[in-house]
Amino acid sequence: SKIDSAVHSISQARDEVEDYLEKLIKKGDLSLDETRQLLKDFIDGKVKPKLESVSSLPTFQSEVRQLRQKIDQLEKKLKQYEK
Repeated sequence: SKIDSAVHSISQARDEVEDYLEKLIKKGDLSLDETRQLLKDFIDGKVKPKLESVSSLPTFQSEVRQLRQKIDQLEKKLKQYEK
């Protein structure tokens, strides 16, 4: 499903970022505190908004199903009135 795909993509991106930051720490380019801040900024700025948008999809899908059911009911009523 699209949700599973999005979760997988986010997980894969997180793994790539962690690997990259570990390399920077090992090279001495970043301190542990700097790395933590960069990771926090990345998660707050990039990951959380994506997760929030993905988490609302099931609710949206449910609402669309309910609307479709209402439309079906109205179409049936309309056909009855047309007879």
